[in-house]
Amino acid sequence: MIKKILLIMLLLPLLAEAQTFERAKKDFVEELNAILKDATTIHWAFSDKMTVEKPFEISQDSMLSVTVRYTTDSTFYDVCMRAPMKQVDVVMQDIYIIVFFKGEDVGHYKSPDNSTEQEFVYNDNMFFVGDSLDSSDNPALLRLQAKLQALLPFYRKPK
Repeated sequence: MIKKILLIMLLLPLLAEAQTFERAKKDFVEELNAILKDATTIHWAFSDKMTVEKPFEISQDSMLSVTVRYTTDSTFYDVCMRAPMKQVDVVMQDIYIIVFFKGEDVGHYKSPDNSTEQEFVYNDNMFFVGDSLDSSDNPALLRLQAKLQALLPFYRKPK
């Protein structure tokens, strides 16, 4: 009985940390998706009508990704970004809310017109979240920064 109690006492902090990590990840992704939902575009290079194909998510292998579709009267094309969470640096805003990465780890992909098969386009350090005309004290930006700060320690600690 004492061994079971000791085992439970040892496992409780690990379980609590796992739940805290999952909650921080969920909160960050929810805020990204709330910003995306209100955006008209995620990148200056695309001005056609945007819809979300695959909302922001963090995969099991800790890759942040999103896929949006742009449509015109006669065509559509998909745009995707993927990057490792362990390389996230900071969230900032100009016209767009952008998650900056430490290196050029953000993969940008685009499909040919009327295709869903994405092709690699380039890497850089900017993961565009969405356009925002609000000022630098934008509440969505401030919430996203706070949620990122709660999440980053889980990706930064040594394994």
